[in-house]
Amino acid sequence: MIKPKHKFAIVFGLCVTIASLSSGCATSPDPHRVPANIEHLNSGFRLDCSRKQEQIDMLQSMRQSRDESFEAYLRLMMQPWRLFSAPGDHQIDVDIAYGNPNKYINYHLNQLRYCP
Repeated sequence: MIKPKHKFAIVFGLCVTIASLSSGCATSPDPHRVPANIEHLNSGFRLDCSRKQEQIDMLQSMRQSRDESFEAYLRLMMQPWRLFSAPGDHQIDVDIAYGNPNKYINYHLNQLRYCP
């Protein structure tokens, strides 16, 4: 049987570990990478065939990694109150967790294939 002090230490240790891993402090982001914004990809991005390679490079650099998707999914599961306290941030996490920025990026890359 686990004593209450040991049980508390185990639960507290797990909570601290999960919080520190999902806070972003445990990752080393690429300083040149700019994360994709759904609104900009959906309505603000315009194809320019004269700058095709630049746009391809930019879109490829904006992709969300699996780690970012997993962290966003963890935030959704561990902080459900953000739906009411920070609805904008919650929606961003929903988009990232389910890969929506990558879907828009794939769409634009597909359209750029047809540029001369």
